[in-house]
Amino acid sequence: MNFLTKIFKGENLRAKVLRSSSITFISYGLEQVLRLVSNLILTRLLFPEAFGIMALASAILIGLSMLSDIGVSQSVIQNKKGAEAYFRNTAWVAQIFRGFVLWIFACLIAFPTSIFYDSSVLFPLICALGSTLAIKGFNTTSIAVNNRELNIFKLSVVNLGTQSLSIILIVIFAFYTNSVWALVWGNVISSLIGVFAGHLLLNDGFRHRFSIDWNSLRQIIAFGKWIFVSSIFGFLANHADKMIIGKMLSLTDLGIFTIAMTFAQIPKAILYSLNNKVLFPVYSKIQDMDEQEVRKKVLRSKLLISGMLLPIALFLLITGNFLVDFLYDERYKDAGWMLQVLAVGIAIQIATNVGPFFMGFGRPGLFALTVGLRAFLLVASMFTGALLLGPTGLVVGIAGSSLIYYLIEIYFLSKFRIWFWHIDLISLTIIGLISFYVYTL
Repeated sequence: MNFLTKIFKGENLRAKVLRSSSITFISYGLEQVLRLVSNLILTRLLFPEAFGIMALASAILIGLSMLSDIGVSQSVIQNKKGAEAYFRNTAWVAQIFRGFVLWIFACLIAFPTSIFYDSSVLFPLICALGSTLAIKGFNTTSIAVNNRELNIFKLSVVNLGTQSLSIILIVIFAFYTNSVWALVWGNVISSLIGVFAGHLLLNDGFRHRFSIDWNSLRQIIAFGKWIFVSSIFGFLANHADKMIIGKMLSLTDLGIFTIAMTFAQIPKAILYSLNNKVLFPVYSKIQDMDEQEVRKKVLRSKLLISGMLLPIALFLLITGNFLVDFLYDERYKDAGWMLQVLAVGIAIQIATNVGPFFMGFGRPGLFALTVGLRAFLLVASMFTGALLLGPTGLVVGIAGSSLIYYLIEIYFLSKFRIWFWHIDLISLTIIGLISFYVYTL
């Protein structure tokens, strides 16, 4: 007991990583439980097409956000002066300006988007939902500063509280309106609550001011140019599937796919959070260590995260059909097999993950290249799958792209001596055996 207390309560890097990883894992688990409960309620209040429309609108806005990402928060975390007041104020002003520009662009593309997808409701919906981009521009830079120092507990409490309020609002709106607009206004109001909560609970006396230090701005832009490129690819890697399915199939099909992805994304969302909130700050701190020590820390991080998340992905792979049949009505039946297929791809991503190593070690160009490869392979695999297997192949292609990407990624991992092939071989063998068992039942 004393040993565990020493490990988790210490102030060394190892203790901070374990503590931050545990808090992130638990808080994201609670968030996903809340999301699942709200999803179950909303599927009974709204029609499947509503989830497809919202998924499409959200993907477009996320795309706008990522296509203009200059890495403001990443700069605060990675830059040695990131915690200084002048740097934070500069980052905050840049963030606000970007948010309003994004809202304007969202309104400009809303009408042609509604024509392209033949859905008139997308026009006003995107304009209204786009206001969240401007609202979130006012988010405090204390979020990034707390990430930098691995002070995850406060961040988790604020995120959990904001999401809880958001879910309550959306369910109330959905009950009274039975409309997709419930999802929109719930997101707008929760964005406002999140901004106020961040400034109230995370700033610790610091007050943002509208001031710019031009040298800091140049540093943010210099670092952010590769964030910009990687964000473009990142958008395609994470959201091209929804946009392709929304165009090639119906919005109802997209809604069913979204239900499957809601479950499949649980371990992936936790992985993304751990990579950004824990591993990125850690890698930024250890970049000056000798190679052998770096390899040890990367391996420990890989084993920790894989041990936490791989069982979740495998559970979804085994129980996907049963979960959907048990929780949803007949309209969502196809989400079961979709979930099982998607879980295979996500299990592969988790098993082979080494986190944002290249970004943390100041190699954003290489990071952008790897994200670009993932995006290209996702799109190519989806279209190849569709040609070979029809609509089913779109989903199979998503999972298959994860394995193809890993085979290419081996080159980059080997170059930096962080390819732990024996660990990957064991994990992939387990995934393969379980997949064979599930699909031959």
